[in-house]
Amino acid sequence: MNSSVRARLAILKQSIIYSSQFGLADIAIGCVSKLCNLSRTGVISHFENKDDMQIAILQYGEELFRERVIKHASHSALH
Repeated sequence: MNSSVRARLAILKQSIIYSSQFGLADIAIGCVSKLCNLSRTGVISHFENKDDMQIAILQYGEELFRERVIKHASHSALH
């Protein structure tokens, strides 16, 4: 995993934590840059705009849900 992918993943991790507490509508590029100790440009380099960032956060949340809930529930149902 290269540094760009690691940085994007770190941004998504912090963003999902924040948005789960305060809502996705309140998350903005400036907010995320503070959470991740990055410049606004650093965040923008990973996302085209706020909408793109919010969609990526939703997709990351869906991925987490599938891994932690659906997969676990499926595995538990089989045993």
